[in-house]
Amino acid sequence: MNNDNKSNIWIKSSEQKLAALLADEAKGAAILNEVSNTVRQLKAKSSFRIALINQMIEDNESKND
Repeated sequence: MNNDNKSNIWIKSSEQKLAALLADEAKGAAILNEVSNTVRQLKAKSSFRIALINQMIEDNESKND
């Protein structure tokens, strides 16, 4: 690849630059949505586990009384 071809890779019109930025932002937004969904699922799992642990503790305490 000669220098002319390398420089042509980076020389883009304003429309191409905007399209690339928009596509990148859309991709980033999709990733953030997936991360948000994952965090929401982890929080729900954690809440369930805490409730189950509390129930087990209460069951254990009632057996010891």
